[in-house]
Formats: sequence, structure tokens, C-alpha cells
Amino acid sequence: MTYLKEFGLSDEDLKEIYDSLTDEDWLYITTTKVQIKELLKYLTSLGITNIKDICIHKPLVLYQYADDMKKYIEESNIDNIIEMLKDDVYSFSLLGF
Repeated sequence: MTYLKEFGLSDEDLKEIYDSLTDEDWLYITTTKVQIKELLKYLTSLGITNIKDICIHKPLVLYQYADDMKKYIEESNIDNIIEMLKDDVYSFSLLGF
């Protein structure tokens, strides 16, 4: 999970994330590094930087491919969806996560 430091997370953040994840989520995050990095690069390119909160409260988001997430966001009929995602990770529920 140390690759998450590339997205501004500290050792303390990583411990908090680890403590909050199920064994299945932890295994997924540690074994799909390339996929998750691409997704997080895409999200941060949109200004969505609440990575720690996504990991803790919406880990299902991390199961998505960057291209699929882009499609979900672009095809969303929700005004200001990106702003909503920046402000509150629970807004990912509007996209089905």
C-alpha cells in the first residue's frame, strides 16, 4: 500500500486505511497497484484529492478501472458531479458506488 504515498498519504493515513479495510479490500489494494494508481491519477486530475476518505469510506470505488470511472462521470446526468465528489466521498453513491 505504500504506493498510495504518491497521492499525498502519510504513514499514519496508511495505517488508518489498513485498520478500516476488510481483508478482501486490503488484499485487492495491495495486489492491483497498477489499476488503482491509474484510477487515482484520473481522479486527482479532476481535482478529487480525498483519497484517504475514498479508501476508508468508499473502497468499492477502488475496484473500478479509470476508463470505466471516466465513463460513469461523463455520462452522469448530475450537475456538478465532480464538485460533489470533491466535497463528499459519499457522493460516489450517485454513480452507483
